[in-house]
Amino acid sequence: KEHGTKKEFEGELNRGDRVLFVEDVVTTGGTLRGAIERLRGHGAVIEDCVCVVDREEGGKMLLAEISVRLHALLSSKDLLDRA
Repeated sequence: KEHGTKKEFEGELNRGDRVLFVEDVVTTGGTLRGAIERLRGHGAVIEDCVCVVDREEGGKMLLAEISVRLHALLSSKDLLDRA
């Protein structure tokens, strides 16, 4: 990554550790999928991701392809319905 300590991830990660990704917004899921696959390469177990907003542009389906469930607090439709 280009900011912070420029490390791929912060902290200690042991093979078999469970990781929950927390995102603000998920759109296509491409960047998130890449991050999940990199951590899985280090032995992490990742089955779920939580986000504030799912923009409903394919991210949920892309993550399902790698057996990750996306849990969103709101969808883009929810936001538009409340505007």
